[in-house]
Amino acid sequence: MIDDASDDLTAPIVTSLAQRAPRVHLVSRHRPDARIGKGAALNAAYAALDEHLSGTRDRDRDRVIVCVVDADGRLSPDALARVSGPDSSGDPETGGVQIGVRSGTSRTSARSPAGAGSATPTPGS
Repeated sequence: MIDDASDDLTAPIVTSLAQRAPRVHLVSRHRPDARIGKGAALNAAYAALDEHLSGTRDRDRDRVIVCVVDADGRLSPDALARVSGPDSSGDPETGGVQIGVRSGTSRTSARSPAGAGSATPTPGS
């Protein structure tokens, strides 16, 4: 998870969760490098993931799933199964999968349940 110098409780919540779930990691960004855009935050997260995976011998990069959801996003309980299952990620040529996400601040997305659409595979490059 990435905390882009937010004012909410992201960092302490994720830190607590990471103590019980060793596959959860917190990337903390601080100003002036933080809050300069979602792209910069994602790039920092990918760089931290790459560094983490490079430092371990038993990590198979082909089995890594990266999930991008804003803090106010709401996923359905079966979202991970949908994006990691054989219909979405079973093809080795799949480079990404996207599902619908309900945002806590978006009125237009509240019309359908979180993750309501089918998972859509995206061919890899």
